[in-house]
Amino acid sequence: GAADFAWYLELWAGFEDAGFEGLFFSEHHFAFRSLSPSPNLLVAATAARTRRLRLGTMGNVVPFYEPWRLAEEYAMLDQLSGGRLEIGLASGVGPREFRAVGMKEEEMRPRFAEALDIIDKALTQPRVTHHGRFWNFDDLVIAPRPLQQPTPRRWMTGLGLPTAELAAQRGC
Repeated sequence: GAADFAWYLELWAGFEDAGFEGLFFSEHHFAFRSLSPSPNLLVAATAARTRRLRLGTMGNVVPFYEPWRLAEEYAMLDQLSGGRLEIGLASGVGPREFRAVGMKEEEMRPRFAEALDIIDKALTQPRVTHHGRFWNFDDLVIAPRPLQQPTPRRWMTGLGLPTAELAAQRGC
């Protein structure tokens, strides 16, 4: 693993000089030799080695996270990268990953939708209150704030029309 990460980090840092505009990292779990269970760590490591390259996730499997924490992490990455972060949001690659951690497949989409509501609020408001099916909290202070205002550009991965419509409705 360490040698692979070192090789890729050197390769990715060279993308800037090669004229690339940006680099996105995906999130995958429980696969042999998967090098991307935490794409946000890859964004942070690559941001430290580059100056102009846009960096993002394509995408974080949102239902696996506490959405308020993910929003804070996005803001932190945006600060650490000097405003070069692009946010990628994903509902998940399929039921296998959810079953592996004891999540019900039928919760995948509702968790994703509710988490997106929280992330949208947390990226644009310094305090967030939310009462929903999966998360409940009052007056959370969300810090740090994103460097890019009102929010870093957001992308959404998807395999069908419903996800494309959801992305358009949310301005992704």
